[in-house]
Amino acid sequence: MGRVLPSEESFALDIEGICNLNADVVFFPVRHHSPLCARLVEEMIYECKPEAVLIEGPVDFNPHLAEIHFSHRLPIAIYSYVRTKEESSLGAYYPFCEYSPEWRALKVAQKLGVSQEFIDLPWSHLAQKDERVHRYADTEMRHSEYVDRLCRLLFCRNFDSLWDTLFEMQQNITLSEFLERFHNFCYALRYEETEIHLNETKREQFMFEKIQEAQKKYKKILVITGGYHSFALYARLQKISFPGTKEVALPNPELAEQGIALTPYSFERLDSLKGYNAGMPSPGFYQKVWENRLTPDLQCHQALLSRLIRILRKKKQVVSSADWIAVETTAQSLASLRGHPQVWRDDLVDAVRSSLIKEEIDSQKENPFLAAVYQVFRGENRGELSSKTSLPPLVKNIRRLLEEHKLFPLREYKIHKWDIAEKTSREKSHILHQLKILGIQGFSRISGSDLTKKTDFVELWEEWKIVWSPEFDSSCIESAAYGTELKEAAMAYLLESSQNDEMTSEEMALIILRSALAGLNEVGEKLYQRLNQLILKEGNFLILSQTLRHILYLYCYDEFLGTRQFPLLGEVLDEAFQRGLWLLEGLGQVSEKTEKVFLGIGYLLEIWDRCSEERNLSPEEFVTVLQRVSTDSGQSPDIRGAATGALWKLKEANSEGIQSSLVYFAQPQKLGDFLTGLFSTARETIQRDKGLLLHIDKALGNYNYDEFLIALPALRLAFTYFTPREKHYLATHLLEALNIRETPLPLEVSTEIALVSLSWEEKIFQVVEKYGLRGRKQNGGANG
Repeated sequence: MGRVLPSEESFALDIEGICNLNADVVFFPVRHHSPLCARLVEEMIYECKPEAVLIEGPVDFNPHLAEIHFSHRLPIAIYSYVRTKEESSLGAYYPFCEYSPEWRALKVAQKLGVSQEFIDLPWSHLAQKDERVHRYADTEMRHSEYVDRLCRLLFCRNFDSLWDTLFEMQQNITLSEFLERFHNFCYALRYEETEIHLNETKREQFMFEKIQEAQKKYKKILVITGGYHSFALYARLQKISFPGTKEVALPNPELAEQGIALTPYSFERLDSLKGYNAGMPSPGFYQKVWENRLTPDLQCHQALLSRLIRILRKKKQVVSSADWIAVETTAQSLASLRGHPQVWRDDLVDAVRSSLIKEEIDSQKENPFLAAVYQVFRGENRGELSSKTSLPPLVKNIRRLLEEHKLFPLREYKIHKWDIAEKTSREKSHILHQLKILGIQGFSRISGSDLTKKTDFVELWEEWKIVWSPEFDSSCIESAAYGTELKEAAMAYLLESSQNDEMTSEEMALIILRSALAGLNEVGEKLYQRLNQLILKEGNFLILSQTLRHILYLYCYDEFLGTRQFPLLGEVLDEAFQRGLWLLEGLGQVSEKTEKVFLGIGYLLEIWDRCSEERNLSPEEFVTVLQRVSTDSGQSPDIRGAATGALWKLKEANSEGIQSSLVYFAQPQKLGDFLTGLFSTARETIQRDKGLLLHIDKALGNYNYDEFLIALPALRLAFTYFTPREKHYLATHLLEALNIRETPLPLEVSTEIALVSLSWEEKIFQVVEKYGLRGRKQNGGANG
């Protein structure tokens, strides 16, 4: 394949030195999660016979290193977590799968009785300045001009394709050939970098110091790190000038809490990492590559193709035998054309594209064939820790609480339903809501009183589905950064979430509601202070209207959550009311979502009705704002109608005044919109006013046929605010006012008529469902 250095002559002596397997310190460069590196690192250990193996990994896990060798099911990961003085929780992963070079090195070293240590700087020392949560990512190699040039030269799509071409597909590459080629590659990549990230320099200095410490104890050392670091460490050892080898001060951050533990991992999570967290993709594919290299059969694509067939058949995708033959033939031909010694990832993907996909691929939609290919390449392996593994305090606390309350998730799901007004049930509810806040898997609230939508308050109840999830253990472990006990961790999570700079006042109000549902009233004051800050900054009336709704509930209706105990809640209510008036007056034209404006005006009305005396709210300001909105010629008729209805409900407007307004909005294009707003805020009041009904009837009677058709859609919308019984009541009143003896059809119907109607309705649903015209609600009604 030849060397890939920009200047080989200047490097000749160095490459000979770093590849010397007889040196006291030997360097093995790896790409994390590479099957080739995994195979060759085993060979390297057997050949070099080191007394110690030093591996790029968190040094603070060394006291627990024996746990690595418990009987886990891979993949697993080392999870490092910190909690800063600023109440921010951070975590990072060091994943291991069966073909990870670090994992193979650990297992072989244990087998041979060789000392093994991690030597990387603890992630907790870098957490606040390094956003990568995947510590075995390929960040440096993926963002290199040198790699880009090689991709163009070798006609490779990206770094992953380049790596496979230069290394992974080279089945017969020897250990010495690999070392020379990869050291050359990494040196050239590093040599061309104009600036080395300070964090990388700190890590390398720390690892170098660990190597020096090991030299005092062992005569022969093998150092296994990412290839990006290998020559920099060698240069420090040999005192060679090289980019990024200057002395720097190592960090010693002040942390509120830190910890490290093993956690289950999965191929799905490993494959989903993108950007700066991206590593070796398609773990299912490379797992098969690893397995097949342990056997004489090297054509791993055939096993993957067989699995692809099973998945597509399961998804009801019809593919003929001829199609599969075409995929196989095309993949073989592409591999031959590209010089691949065997069918590889890109060959198989391109073969499926050309042989199975007949139509144009829409980038906005998922193609079932490609989705199945990526599912096969991703794999489905999920890790599981040995029962001997030590767990963080939070995990132990969660397990104890679940067992005490008989809520521990089992393989067979259980449904729990309880009255949350009862003390024991409320304690269980608090635990489950705390788990939900932390994102612990296996607990789903499937039904009950909806305190968010404020529905179903006849009785306060909840129904939960509890079942074991493969992510249960990992989600518990990964929440350990928030505290040592469940309640403490849930509170810390909510406090951290509340500091999001992009959070709206409505989202903050929901966080307060979540905290109340979880029984976390200890953080109430801090959360209300934060909500008050967001209300003062809120510039969107539509968002604030939803905030008003939640605050109104917490202040006026809560006999269960205990939120009335906070004096600050009343101050927040006052501030939200004043801010709502200010935003309503400056609302301007709202082309869409006017219904949310109606709701906002309704919430202001309800706050006034229920809290004005207790909170000493100003009636003059409220009425003045509504009057300005109702008479604003630049405002839309529907919002003016809603403001007029609010004034009517406050007894600051009368029927005669509204009838005068109807004259102004008598045009067909405006009448229905005005009535929509009016009915939204004064639905009950209009039903008692025969004079206004007569005035509306007169306005409609003045329309000709075409004008009536213009007004009809908005009129239909306006009258949707009334229930069928209320419409019947309006019709009866109108007929009485007009002295018409005819009465509307009765609302009650016989059982026979009801059955006929339901039968027709079911037939209609079947037709629209057949042609995909409209969905259907779960309760059988039409989904509007």
